[in-house]
Amino acid sequence: MKSGCGEKDDFPQRQFVGYFDLTDPRYSKTVFTAIRDMDGHDVGINGIVVYNMGGTYYAFDLMCPHEKKPTCSVRVNAEEDTDFAVCECCNSKFLIASPQGDVVDGPAGRGLQRYKTSVTSDGYLVVTSSY
Repeated sequence: MKSGCGEKDDFPQRQFVGYFDLTDPRYSKTVFTAIRDMDGHDVGINGIVVYNMGGTYYAFDLMCPHEKKPTCSVRVNAEEDTDFAVCECCNSKFLIASPQGDVVDGPAGRGLQRYKTSVTSDGYLVVTSSY
């Protein structure tokens, strides 16, 4: 993860817990994005992107860590490459098929904001902020 000298982490913080039924077709894909969980509760700052790597889930905020604006989100192109997300404002590119959401190209100085994930015994993905 890249980090500028003296750069502080001023990414917005919001506490949440989101639940996703992994048998639901919306959430059973390799990659999905959500602004709200299955119960309608907001998740993340700009929403989240979840990557499923063979049953290991990585969840990141959709807000670009470089732009930090509600109008600047990263997007995944499911038709081209689901391993990466690109900011629609600054064109920073992030590897979401990794535990850290590392920046691989562009002006962003750090990877995507990561959230904790766990899977319950009854098949629900739980995504939580760790603040």
